[in-house]
Amino acid sequence: MPLPLPDLDTRRFDDLVGEMRAMIPLLAPEWTNHNLSDPGITLLELLAWVSEANLYRANRIPARTLANFISLLLGESSIQSEDFRQAMSGVTTQDIERAARQVSGEVDEVHVRYAERENRVSVLIVLRAGAMQAADIVRAAQMRLQGLWVSGPRPVAESLDGARQRALRFFNDPYRAITTADFEREAMLASADVGRVSIASFPEAGTITVAVVPASGAVPDAALLRTVKARLDDRKLVGTRIVVRPPRYTDITLKVSLVTRPNTVKREVVDTVTGAISGFFNPLGGGRDRRGWPFGRPVSAYELYYLIESLAGVDHVEGLEINEDLQAREVPIDDLPSLRSLTITPVN
Repeated sequence: MPLPLPDLDTRRFDDLVGEMRAMIPLLAPEWTNHNLSDPGITLLELLAWVSEANLYRANRIPARTLANFISLLLGESSIQSEDFRQAMSGVTTQDIERAARQVSGEVDEVHVRYAERENRVSVLIVLRAGAMQAADIVRAAQMRLQGLWVSGPRPVAESLDGARQRALRFFNDPYRAITTADFEREAMLASADVGRVSIASFPEAGTITVAVVPASGAVPDAALLRTVKARLDDRKLVGTRIVVRPPRYTDITLKVSLVTRPNTVKREVVDTVTGAISGFFNPLGGGRDRRGWPFGRPVSAYELYYLIESLAGVDHVEGLEINEDLQAREVPIDDLPSLRSLTITPVN
């Protein structure tokens, strides 16, 4: 539940009169008659009355001011914008306001703004105090506006409360990319086709390197890399250089000799081991925690021993050859391993 907004000033008529009367001995000590019949006191009461009216208005922000401030937060241009006139191709702001007002007599104000980044016309509808079925009125305005023009930016009708909530969400959502966590978040949000990313920071050179693994695995296409780079360029600090590239894979070949348990089908055991090892090297769902192989983590023979011997039907591993090296215990990689070949041989 949001906190209620406090009044900007809570002083009333009596408070203002008492404050000014208390300052008389300090500022005008020769003024000694403080009765209501004194003309000076009458002037003080007049000033207090005017000040109270101004304070009352200061505590009540009109809808037009709210609409302009919301547009400022969201980066929407005014109706006098040249971009707006070019985008509307014949439909004027007066046409939009007239169409929105015809929906209901409860419509008090209509404010039209153009959001170039989202290619949308934002139509903010302010209803009269006590208006009923506000959601139905906004929905009817949306339907009427959609028939007003067929090309160009899409119209979006919303109430003042809806626009305020949208502005708060926009203002509170993180936008600027500064830390490596920020770059990772923004890269993941660039496209649904992004599966994983790895961020490397080089402060001396002012460079951020982003390795992108697509959701389909393997190597991303050039279009996806451009999409990620465009989003990061829009959110980086000035002077930061962004390099977006595909991951560098290190080829891995495995030859496994193992002993199966009694009363097991060797073909089934081989299939189980094959699936487990293939999943272990998966760039998206591999690794020990099944959240993707950690970038730069070497391939360890001990982890493979543990993985294989924990599977049902496997008694123990007789031999393990990594990249044609029977003595290899750890193989360094660039970014991610790529399992090029896998041979599993039961020896019993």
